[in-house]
This record gives sequence, C-alpha cells and structure tokens, in this order.
Amino acid sequence: KRAETSAKLDEQMPRYQQELGLTNSQTDRLRTVIEAREERVAEMVRLWQAGDREAAGALKGAENETYQMELQGVLNDQQVEQFRSMQGGRRGGK
Repeated sequence: KRAETSAKLDEQMPRYQQELGLTNSQTDRLRTVIEAREERVAEMVRLWQAGDREAAGALKGAENETYQMELQGVLNDQQVEQFRSMQGGRRGGK
C-alpha cells in the first residue's frame, strides 16, 4: 500500500507543483503531509477492521482537522483552495 501511494504521488506531485506554483520546499512538505495523512487513514481502517470502532471514530474525527492544519502550514490560502478543488473538493476521508 505504501509503495502504491508513493508511486501515485510520484505522478501527482509535478502537477501540484506546476498548477499550485509551489516551491521545491513546499512540494516536499506537501508530499510529507499527504503521506502522513495516508498513514493515519490506514490506521483508522486497521482499527475499524479490528473492531475498535470507538478508536477509529476518534481518529477520524481528528483527522480532517489535522490534515487541514498541516495543509495550511505548507500552502497559502489560495493554494489550499486550489488544492482542494484539484482533489475534487474533498476535505477529508478518501
């Protein structure tokens, strides 16, 4: 799964960099944010499948807020909005 995510990001990051006007530093930091989010989502799924619905729900509740804060730490407001539209308007979840 991690290799699949990495390969997908290898394809997406140049597009993000060009369309969002990212610096090399922003591009690297955005990739780190996306990878961290994928790890948290995978943990939510693992907890859910293990039957720990309460822990999965708590993690899910915090996930979107964490992700948005991380994005705002890397991108300016305009870039955040454009990134969201590139993601199909998704704010959280998969």
